[in-house]
Amino acid sequence: MHKFPTELFDAKYIITISPFESVSIEWKYNEVFNTLVSRNKFKNIKTVHTTTNYDILIYERIKEVDVDEIDMYKEILQDESMKYPNLYRDVINDYEKKLEGWCNGWLWKNSKTAT
Repeated sequence: MHKFPTELFDAKYIITISPFESVSIEWKYNEVFNTLVSRNKFKNIKTVHTTTNYDILIYERIKEVDVDEIDMYKEILQDESMKYPNLYRDVINDYEKKLEGWCNGWLWKNSKTAT
């Protein structure tokens, strides 16, 4: 079992595949990511078609992580957070506290209303 990859919040680029096949929790990450794409937080910068009927998709982050994005991951990972709080909830909360400190608190806490 691996902890939540906070690199998803910081990555400038995300590489994924279509059709997406999941054997574990990855489908939850992919579901949130697809929502973020539809909300224009990422843009597709390259699609590579393969001979195996898969497309490799490269996305670039065009909007910084915000409270809404973090909340989406918290919500979809509720079950995992209950079972393994040190791997999910605590990791995400620690990341959020770090961002809150960088933003001097006010901006971060009010980012939902500021957008």
